[in-house]
Amino acid sequence: MRFLFRDLLPDEILSRRTKAHFNGVAFSEHSRAFVERWTGRGVNSELVDPEELMSEWRSSTPSAGTMVLLQAAWLAEEAAAPETYGRA
Repeated sequence: MRFLFRDLLPDEILSRRTKAHFNGVAFSEHSRAFVERWTGRGVNSELVDPEELMSEWRSSTPSAGTMVLLQAAWLAEEAAAPETYGRA
């Protein structure tokens, strides 16, 4: 931050030790309900361990780095069984 923004941001911002978290936006009650019924579709199991991913998603603060995987999993499940997820 200092390298890029030292001339633009005050030192209070550059030296800040806390970080904002926006995981609650993606990992809401609806996402958590989806995770409970997720079958493992939508992720490449050669690259991602579905059980580890499920464990991460069930944690109290899932990593924001898995949000794209959550979307991919939901889209795969939706395509496989549209009636299950509210689409006729």
